[in-house]
Amino acid sequence: MNVNRDSDDMFPNVCLTDSSEDDLATEDLETLAFLVRAGREAQQQLRQPQHNIGLRGHQYILEVLNGNPRNCRELFRLEVDAFRALCSLLRSNSFLKDTRKGLTVEKQIGMFTSGCIGAIDGTMIDAVVPAEVRETYRNRHGKVAQNVLCVCDLDMKFTFLYTGWEGSSHDARVFIDALSQGRNAFPMPLDGHYYLVDSAYPCTRGFMPPYPRERYHRSDRQGQRGFRGYKDYFNHRHSCIRNVIERTFGVLKSRFRILRLMPGYKVGRQGDLIIACCTLHNFIRMTSPNDWLFEEWRDMELSPSGRAYSDAAVLGNHPDMTVESARAMAAIRDDIAKRMWEARSGH
Repeated sequence: MNVNRDSDDMFPNVCLTDSSEDDLATEDLETLAFLVRAGREAQQQLRQPQHNIGLRGHQYILEVLNGNPRNCRELFRLEVDAFRALCSLLRSNSFLKDTRKGLTVEKQIGMFTSGCIGAIDGTMIDAVVPAEVRETYRNRHGKVAQNVLCVCDLDMKFTFLYTGWEGSSHDARVFIDALSQGRNAFPMPLDGHYYLVDSAYPCTRGFMPPYPRERYHRSDRQGQRGFRGYKDYFNHRHSCIRNVIERTFGVLKSRFRILRLMPGYKVGRQGDLIIACCTLHNFIRMTSPNDWLFEEWRDMELSPSGRAYSDAAVLGNHPDMTVESARAMAAIRDDIAKRMWEARSGH
């Protein structure tokens, strides 16, 4: 059966398959969580004013970045260092550039991430399963794997994990189940906030996919520099931000090679192992943000910290798949896309 585990603020909520005969001991993870809490409480931060009166545009962004760190967390859902690193990444790889109209990369990111609290995607983790169920775990690439649903914030830390689904399962099916089961405690966004998702996921309140039937990945553009309109430009920006979860997967799998050579434990214990690796990933990110793997994947070109979560996550939420919900989220997407396009064009 599936069970929940409460987690520290900086560690992911998790849901996994329980095996009563072969559980992992939790003492090590509890010790790790204690160390992180102790380290966080030991940090001393200078008090800085939380107002930026009369400033606009790029000057306002600079004032936020140079002011009280809480402003950056509340406005952009990122720590200051993470915001600067994200801008540096997108600028260095030419994903985004300062425009001739004075729209800097920092302002572009600020406009896009003010309501975004993270990204969602599934990833395949090698699995060892009995022969009689092996084919159900075989994914479209022919590998036997678990399809693990992950949520990460924009600082490359996991905030939710859902393990145990067969590799043949579609991402959308795993997503719907994760949200529908109250015991999973999925961290639902508050009104006005959303996760970035890819086209495999539904467009509904709290979850923003790219525009369909428009170019998305950088490779789709084949060196073309121009944009066809606000939808094309939005998808470009969406892709640049959402790939934070692809880079997070890259760091995780590069560091923990056991995830590519899974031992022959029971499926529930394999899920425990995945969760332990993600927990250690978060710990390393918090204590050593300039770790060599994070630096390596920060500049990697890929293919296809505060939270704004609702208390209702504890009770569970059936995803709102109504036409009204889809139209509401599409309207929010249109508003963001058109404002970014107008700002880019200087209108």
